[in-house]
Amino acid sequence: MIHLTSHAQFFLGIFPKDVGPTLRPHHRTAMVMQAFGQPQPISGKAGAFDSTLVPIGLLQNLKPRIPTPITLSGTSARVFTLNHGTTNRGTYWNGTDYFELDESKTFTFSTSNNVLHATTGAITAVTSFAAGIWYFYIGMDSSGNVLLYPSTAAPSMVETRWSNGILAHPGTATTQFWNYVGFVIITTAGDADTAPVLDAAVKVGYQYYLETALTTTSVATTATQKTFGSLLPAHGYAEVAGYVTNVTASAGYVELHGSTASAGLRLGTTSTDASVNTHPFMAQPVDTNGAIYVANSATVSATLTVPQIKDIV
Repeated sequence: MIHLTSHAQFFLGIFPKDVGPTLRPHHRTAMVMQAFGQPQPISGKAGAFDSTLVPIGLLQNLKPRIPTPITLSGTSARVFTLNHGTTNRGTYWNGTDYFELDESKTFTFSTSNNVLHATTGAITAVTSFAAGIWYFYIGMDSSGNVLLYPSTAAPSMVETRWSNGILAHPGTATTQFWNYVGFVIITTAGDADTAPVLDAAVKVGYQYYLETALTTTSVATTATQKTFGSLLPAHGYAEVAGYVTNVTASAGYVELHGSTASAGLRLGTTSTDASVNTHPFMAQPVDTNGAIYVANSATVSATLTVPQIKDIV
């Protein structure tokens, strides 16, 4: 016969008849709530250790800071691959469900595809792809199949039933959770007759190295947004690196700003020598408009070139 101590009886819900009426529901709730701040020992092979209940929201944000392995391949870089495998597993939260992805997932841009609707987040069939940034998301259907789709909607941290504070699709009518995993740049739009053309890139860690660098011209004397033709990620967590050229006027300069009101990083020259003409910059933040802020001296019209973009995943 197994004899239970009074403590064991209490936690198993076994109470003497004379105790039952005095244990009110709010007392039980109080005991459960104490689990967050009152560690209890749990035994394992290595010994007994103090443990506590952990809120699911906290667990969702205790994820490894490992960049997503992205490759672009195929004609015009149309094949996007989330390149996980058995030796390179990806860990993701799908709402309150946790899963590990140990296989690659691909999406090929063609003349017709399913995408995530920019506003609603619903899976939608399309026959055209606009030029610009497309963001990729993974989700899981009711049968446990992992899905990979692009969308023109930038991910956000908005708190909804399906986001839980993780960078995800902001759709107003999503029926599941969509994790943000990366982006592509469509340089030539596609339609029902012709598939789009993408800017080929190599991703190393969090950095995308673009085959065709982005360029823009600075012509304003006050800090002005530059979007490079709406080809920069607009989720608010990207950074760009590149260089400034054509600053050849005496005492000419270009300034990179964090906003219209912030002080700028000044890049320029006091020489009229045309050979003093390339000024690199690193880690320039991109805002939620997909823009960096640039100004220049009145005597300069410089060119900014961005061959490298750093993402958050």
